[in-house]
Amino acid sequence: MDRRQFHTAIKMTIAATITTALAMALRLDQTITAGILAVLSIQLTRKDSFILAGKRLANALLALLMGTGFFLVFGYDVWVFFPFTFAFAAMSFILKIEAGIVPSLVLASHLLLAGGFDLWTLFNSAAIIALAVAVSLALNLLYPLNTHKVLIKHTAHLDELLRKEILQLARCLREPNVTAVCQRSHEGMKLEVEKTLNEAELLEKDILFDRGRSHVDYLYMRKAQSERLTRLFELAEKLNEPHAYATPIADYLEGLAEDIGLEDRATPRLKALRELLQTYREKPLPEDRASFEARAVLFQMLFELEAFLSVKINFHAEHADYAKRRREAK
Repeated sequence: MDRRQFHTAIKMTIAATITTALAMALRLDQTITAGILAVLSIQLTRKDSFILAGKRLANALLALLMGTGFFLVFGYDVWVFFPFTFAFAAMSFILKIEAGIVPSLVLASHLLLAGGFDLWTLFNSAAIIALAVAVSLALNLLYPLNTHKVLIKHTAHLDELLRKEILQLARCLREPNVTAVCQRSHEGMKLEVEKTLNEAELLEKDILFDRGRSHVDYLYMRKAQSERLTRLFELAEKLNEPHAYATPIADYLEGLAEDIGLEDRATPRLKALRELLQTYREKPLPEDRASFEARAVLFQMLFELEAFLSVKINFHAEHADYAKRRREAK
């Protein structure tokens, strides 16, 4: 059980307890059913809980209306329940509120068990689902979460991963014989990035308003940069021996690793990269095939680095005050 599942289990227990107690205080029937319906309205994330709760409430009201109509027309007989189930399920799918089919059928069965039209049974069934939804929504909204702190922790983690991988890439350029080792390290980094992003996507669903969205965008920006790094490692693998032009790129990468962080240091880094690219263009043409191929690979690496930096620059164009807000949040 992970941290999120643990807290969800706590919320389910609290929701069941409060809803059952309120149902008893209001002298409703089927109080345990009310608690179970509240549990079903609790999901792993706030957004999912809110969406599902709305669908479940709408679906339950539909079931009670359709059930009452079916039983009044065709009689309060157990066999009537089956064509009602088909009609109700079909309508739920048409209206895209099928998430509440099962609990709604339970509520509709209360109407059947009454043996005839009973206004109290109808009211009671509507009341327990409304109570369950209200308690679960309130609990999901009020339950304390450290969403923003965890997202900030994830951004720092990805920054550190990226920093290490850039230094590994610089090492590959200086020592082509260790490229295979560096590549394996990078594969591990990709898995860690995916794991972090999966967690961030769940955390994003706990953000009901726009606050915190920039943290998620920051993580996706780092993911895009990690994909560029993957391409750079693939290019580095094509270099079978040290090359004179690879050393300045390795130096550049080591400086770039130091600049990985919240501020927009990508813009000045892009200027320095283009200066390096222009320097290479002014160099004499290679004299043999091997040198030509190595130089072509290095040119491709420079273009990939340009794309790598552009991703960060574009992020700051959309979130110009991100670094400032992060510092203020500490």
